[in-house]
Amino acid sequence: MLEFLLKYSPVVIQEGKFAFRNFPPVIILIAVATVLAIVLWTSYRKTTLQLSRPFKTTLMILKLAVIGLLLVALLEPVLTVTTVVPQKSSLVVLVDDSRSMSIKDAQSQVSRLSYAANLLGNPARPGLLADLGKNFKLQTFRFSSEVEFLRDANSTTGQGAVSDLGKSLGFAADLTDQSAVAGVVLLTDGADNGEADPLETAALLKNKNAPVYVVGIGSDLAEDIEISKVTANPSAIENSVVEISAIVKNKNLNNKPVELELREEGAIVKKQTEELKGATTRVTMKFSPTKRGFVRYTLNAVAKENETIKENNSKSFLIDNRSRSARILYVEGYPRAEFKYLRRALHGDENLELVSLLRTGADKFYRQGIKHQDELQDGYPKSRNELFKYDAIIFGSVEAGFFSKDKLENTLEFVAQRGGGFLMLGGFISFSQGGYANTAIEKLLPAELPYQSSSMLSADLTFKDKFKLVLTPEGVAHPIMQLSTLESDNATLWQNLPELEGYNPLGRAKPGATILAVHPLSEYQDPKIILALQRYGSGRSMAFATSSSWHWQMSMPHADMSHERFWRQLLRWLALSSPKPLEAHPDKESYVPGEQVTLNVDARDSSYNYINDATIKASITTPSGKIVEVPFNWSSNGKVEYIGTFHPEEQGLYVVDVSAYSAKGELLGKTQTAFLVEESKAEFTNAQLQSGLLKRIAEISGGKYYHQDQAKTLADEIAVTESSYSKLVEYDLWDTPLLFLLVVVVLGAEWYVRRSRGLS
Repeated sequence: MLEFLLKYSPVVIQEGKFAFRNFPPVIILIAVATVLAIVLWTSYRKTTLQLSRPFKTTLMILKLAVIGLLLVALLEPVLTVTTVVPQKSSLVVLVDDSRSMSIKDAQSQVSRLSYAANLLGNPARPGLLADLGKNFKLQTFRFSSEVEFLRDANSTTGQGAVSDLGKSLGFAADLTDQSAVAGVVLLTDGADNGEADPLETAALLKNKNAPVYVVGIGSDLAEDIEISKVTANPSAIENSVVEISAIVKNKNLNNKPVELELREEGAIVKKQTEELKGATTRVTMKFSPTKRGFVRYTLNAVAKENETIKENNSKSFLIDNRSRSARILYVEGYPRAEFKYLRRALHGDENLELVSLLRTGADKFYRQGIKHQDELQDGYPKSRNELFKYDAIIFGSVEAGFFSKDKLENTLEFVAQRGGGFLMLGGFISFSQGGYANTAIEKLLPAELPYQSSSMLSADLTFKDKFKLVLTPEGVAHPIMQLSTLESDNATLWQNLPELEGYNPLGRAKPGATILAVHPLSEYQDPKIILALQRYGSGRSMAFATSSSWHWQMSMPHADMSHERFWRQLLRWLALSSPKPLEAHPDKESYVPGEQVTLNVDARDSSYNYINDATIKASITTPSGKIVEVPFNWSSNGKVEYIGTFHPEEQGLYVVDVSAYSAKGELLGKTQTAFLVEESKAEFTNAQLQSGLLKRIAEISGGKYYHQDQAKTLADEIAVTESSYSKLVEYDLWDTPLLFLLVVVVLGAEWYVRRSRGLS
């Protein structure tokens, strides 16, 4: 209505400068006004009826108003506005076509993309594109991860997996070098997850005199739950406890409960309720995988009734629960209860094979678990090749002098280079009491060894102390220490375990070490370490500074399996992560369809030296059962590694079978790995309208930000924006409907007033 009355849009009226084309000198206007006033006053002095002075004044004012309006029209009022030269320049219109635009939070609960399409219009129902097309040539595109030509507003799909604002604005910047571009119109929700920085590109567009006019599509979400990250140890052992750590974000649901579901291949295996605390809540969930092989798990937050976005409520991850085995070499200096009950704890475990070497006399040994008569015939392995056949090594109560210096150095290399595990147990001749200070073994232990003389060792009374093992906060959360999948039950089980007897005093924990359990008399600044671990080189090492865990077996009911579970989990963690000579792994755990998967293969000999002339063959089994062969090439990046690439299309679990052959064609080994392919949910992360980012893009580029319900004025405002493609234009106002209507209204009012008193 306002545009009809003024003949021009409100933007033109607001931006224009008012002036008269035929404005006479002021003295003439004063003279004319004076003459008119005198004439009117004279004409109203004598009337057929007696009139009051106020009434006469009212009639004179109305007459003067009419004459004044007519005089204004005669002076030809105009608006001077800077406006573009029609069709001389172009606008680049970019429409977000990503998956977040399918969210239904725009007006009337239509999708963001539908709202944008209605705003842009079509031939049957013109909209923003038609308004922009009056003054500009239009170059219209849709964008997600790539930028594509857009034939019409209804050609969008809302299926793009990525919103790359920086890349799309960079595309517009390139167009400014090819044609006369007056600006960029960007319709988006601002859910940017591309690699390029859109703010840097906005500054580039400002330098090219191509401001960005941003239309924000969408709204701020009322309520939302998002599983933003899930982490878990990708390798698990059947019936072992796996801990999941997840970050749950929420919008307007603080201090409210959320129900979490853990699904194994779609079937719910565990439920847990957590209270959301603050905008971000970290939650943990423990479970024991039962299904063998590579298994897909999904953590899902049950959606709330008013949630707009449910696509971000779940996240999938992969667990490697293949049946694996490891050989552990256990060296003990004399028969003792710890040796007996540790072996008993592993009896029947299909994953762990314990090979023990028990000294029974000078150069005499009792061997158990050996594969052939020659194994360990001469005691502890002398060569690296022989030692590297094992996956983990345990030193019991056996003095350092039992080993030669070379054997101790080989043990160090076993952990650092081969990637094996090492555990030292407490005892009368272990740790410092066994003379390991200043040896190669001290280097790989997670705690320092205090130096003690022989007289001090014999007087040490710590071997007679009885104490309850105390878990540290790190120990409470570590997989080794999980006797139950329920946190409350786990704490109870540890509290109910019998006391231990005696321990070896250790020094400070080394940087990077993790203390899992301490003596109850520990102090914050001086912890009395009982159980600690650390990464060392390619492997891992542990120290368990007591030799009395057998009390947990002897003093507990026969049905209680805490002792067995503790030792099985500890040794699985120690040994089953040791690499095999042939290892394969993808560069990520999950991918989106079409994304490149890079497979890396390490091939090593029995001494774990890299082989650089191997032939790698791999086949990938797709979710539909199709088998695809993948060629491998030797890496040229300075590391001996074999690399293959693959581009998956299907969603689901992919299993990779890898074989390695020597230069002579001999089979070196086989291995497997796996990865997931699923639609990216990045578009639904922080999926509310990102008005802050969009305002910054507009501000930096020299443009303007419009919310979706303000965009109707965009075409007019761009048209009157000063640029190198604009000129000054005068718009006549003398013939506006508003001026004519005012004349009619005032004349009608004057006539009515006169006739109400009987005047002609």
